[in-house]
Amino acid sequence: MRTLRTLRTVVLAVTAVAAIGLTSGQALAAAGLSMTFVGRAAGGGMNSSGGASEISAYSPATQRLFVTNGMTNKIDIWNLAKPTAPVLISSMTLPSATGVQSVATNGTLVAAAATAGDGTDDKFEPGRVFIFNTSGTLDTRAPSGVEVGMLPDSVHFSPDGKTLVVANEGEPKDYCQVNGDFVAANDPKGTVSIIDVTSATLSATTIDFSAYNANAAGIRTAGGRIYGPGATVAQDLEPEYVAISTDSKTAFVTLQENNAVAEVDLATKTVTRIMGLGYKDHSVAGSGLDPSDREVSSSQGAVTIGTWPVFGMYQPDNIATFTGSDGAKYFMTSNEGDSREYPCLLGGTSTSTLEAEDGRIGANGIDGQSGADGLLGRLTVTRFAPSVSTANLTYGGETFASGTPAYTSAYSLGARSMTIWKVPAGAGIGSAVKVADTGDLIEQKTSVLYPTFFNNDGKSSNGGFNAFDSRSDNKGPEPEGIATGHAFGMQLAFVGLERQNGVMAFDVSNPASPRFLDYLNTTNYSSTSGANYATSTNAGDVSPEGILFVSASDSPTGKPALMVSYELSGTTAIYNLNGTALVPGVPTGVTAVANGRAVTVSWTRPSEDGGGAITEYHVTSKPGGYTCTADATTACKLEQMPAGREYTFTVKALNIAGSSAASAASTAVKIGTFKPAAPSAIKLRAGSSSLRVEWRRSNYNGGSKITKYVATAKPGGASCTSTGRSCVIEELTAGQKYSVKVVAENAVGTSTEVGTDRVLVGVQQGAKSIAQRSPLAVNWLVRSHSPGKVKGSIVAGDCSIADGRITATGAVGSMCQVKVTVGRAPGFAPMTRTLDLEVRAPRDYEEIFARRR
Repeated sequence: MRTLRTLRTVVLAVTAVAAIGLTSGQALAAAGLSMTFVGRAAGGGMNSSGGASEISAYSPATQRLFVTNGMTNKIDIWNLAKPTAPVLISSMTLPSATGVQSVATNGTLVAAAATAGDGTDDKFEPGRVFIFNTSGTLDTRAPSGVEVGMLPDSVHFSPDGKTLVVANEGEPKDYCQVNGDFVAANDPKGTVSIIDVTSATLSATTIDFSAYNANAAGIRTAGGRIYGPGATVAQDLEPEYVAISTDSKTAFVTLQENNAVAEVDLATKTVTRIMGLGYKDHSVAGSGLDPSDREVSSSQGAVTIGTWPVFGMYQPDNIATFTGSDGAKYFMTSNEGDSREYPCLLGGTSTSTLEAEDGRIGANGIDGQSGADGLLGRLTVTRFAPSVSTANLTYGGETFASGTPAYTSAYSLGARSMTIWKVPAGAGIGSAVKVADTGDLIEQKTSVLYPTFFNNDGKSSNGGFNAFDSRSDNKGPEPEGIATGHAFGMQLAFVGLERQNGVMAFDVSNPASPRFLDYLNTTNYSSTSGANYATSTNAGDVSPEGILFVSASDSPTGKPALMVSYELSGTTAIYNLNGTALVPGVPTGVTAVANGRAVTVSWTRPSEDGGGAITEYHVTSKPGGYTCTADATTACKLEQMPAGREYTFTVKALNIAGSSAASAASTAVKIGTFKPAAPSAIKLRAGSSSLRVEWRRSNYNGGSKITKYVATAKPGGASCTSTGRSCVIEELTAGQKYSVKVVAENAVGTSTEVGTDRVLVGVQQGAKSIAQRSPLAVNWLVRSHSPGKVKGSIVAGDCSIADGRITATGAVGSMCQVKVTVGRAPGFAPMTRTLDLEVRAPRDYEEIFARRR
């Protein structure tokens, strides 16, 4: 066993840390990120019923914050449109709820976990999860809530928003025996409830740990704890908090008192693994702790962070998950520590007297080492295994230490750190793989930044604060809340220190080597007004409980943000995360769906927005380079895509720093072939028994080559076809008026028809009809508005010209062709026209201007 370090040596070590030039209150931010206060939602402090702000959830679409209020057993709904001054919209009452423990949202639905009943021993009744919309209207599928396990302590939506997972703690009432037997009903089973929120009806599948009842020894060997006197494994395991993998397939559930984490397969709804966390060796350099609150005197402590011959049980409260750059799944824990305190826990018989798991190492120390108060004597450790002492007692099959024995090994509660873990290979029971631990960094940093308030905490009785160093003999700063997210090119982790009051930020991009970034504490330590924090209006933010990371793209501030719920002060503080924005990550999961000639492209936004809000997305097709743009949504539509081709699509995300790389291409979609568009601009040129039909080609072939155009005359139905722009309909009846319909055809079908007005056949295109006044003498005057003279000559046919008049001498239907020259002003050439004339009856009089020959 190592020799204990002296107080002088440890204090000198702390002084060396301070030599980096930082003083109390200074920012201790590494390059890459800093945190700044924006505003707070003040819910009313804490009273005997609980804190007014414990867990919160945020809906980006509505900019609403939902906060559990333990004082009123309601959900407070805040408007964060102006994050510097949040506005309370309403406080929502949950039917039959007697305690509200947790809240979560997928952006559209909100879920709150609560105890329910008549107010008598409600934690031993099934709990309920209430689901409502962001306006506070309860879901009609379950207006009275969904029944879950006993004492629901944590509720979370899966990242895809489809599943709710609830950790139901199932705390015991006592461990007292009746007629020498353990009363199973007094220790409910810890359970996990799973709810599919996409179902037409809402109900929970609640699973327990009965399958592991025969594996108590295996769990202990793996570094977990099963120690409730007389309890089965299923009763002893107490689910505390939930985190869900980024692929929405796996839930990780902390079993805090048991120093373990459970893994749950959400598809099969089974517990697939129990992972023991093992124990932290505080005798190793860099993993020390401050174990005493009385280094100087019976009322005065000092900073004595150093290596000591004790172990720490991790016992995490909160947990968070992320996928590393190596593709592996990691989970992080905030190692708060927790002890049991129930009647008969240590072998007593009173059903009303609480008996605590933890006791002080005491005067006899560890294995003969000094247990003086200024060294290890004040440190609280578990009386149960794995602690070993010279005065062990046994009750209900479990061994615990009694009084102040000499410990041969001692295990304190909590590890005063954040730890990064990986899942072990195999299934069933095993030890989680520790990747990294922050060691004693948290205590080292706070001792430098807040030396006057090191390891102290707030008083719920008077709105003030306990003495410096007063928590060192217990669980120190008590890391509790934890959150993770992407910003500024880093995988970030944030840890809330329940007793020390601040929030620490780490870069965990390299999971094996977490990098400290910043620490922010917005507590007003000079505030002592009021009976408690419910009436103390100037305490700032005291005792962080829950932490939310909000990306810049979702944040009401336009920057990455933290929303931290503080239990004692009853506030939820909003912090900006400041850094250098990078281009966003690449959008993923690009899909394309064709509907006619339109294609809707959708995608999943990048997990990393670079620390700058994504302002728009650009979608590009291949081939063709057709594009569409979306603002804050993750879908857009391309209209009127050319048909008959296959397309893939890529997406880029843009923020203030620039554009991401293009996403992986979507699967190919084919725009089908369609009927062509109709031709246009139909023109007719009439002959003596024919019609020449001209048109403008279709502007859209439907994705298939146009095989022909068909022109059809009505009446009669005579037609002509062409692959070009004109055709002639023959064998029409002279003197008959016809209209023409033209269509385009391809392999799919025929376009709509485009028609013309009726045209008289029997007059050649470009002819002047002459109205006949007598069968043998029809006069028609050629007039000119030009100053020159009109000259004419007969080319062919039965007519004559005299004095500017053309006289038709033939019978009705006869033709005459005349060339007419009209003089023009000086300097302009004469204008010559050739007229084709046909003698017609007066009732059919019609003029069609001659075309230039």
